[in-house]
Amino acid sequence: MGIQYNVGGIEEQSGFVTDKALFLNAARTKVVEADDPDASYLLAGIGGHVDEATARRYKLNGLTKVGELENNSDATIPVSSAMTPGQKIPPSYQ
Repeated sequence: MGIQYNVGGIEEQSGFVTDKALFLNAARTKVVEADDPDASYLLAGIGGHVDEATARRYKLNGLTKVGELENNSDATIPVSSAMTPGQKIPPSYQ
């Protein structure tokens, strides 16, 4: 009983790595980006992990498969996916 930690790191997981923050709408029926007014629940942050079942459920395409990164510990996120000055943060994330 208690908290369990995964100390193996992402290289031992299957699924996908995000290059931008992904949110669910309030009904949790679709995935939207951070600037969408319907963004209510954080699904995965920048560089976050999305398991294969979730990717299939929400029909997420274009995500990088875990293991396709040459060196997971040195992976970088494109600057274009970072928040820019003046970009609104969804109300549920404030």
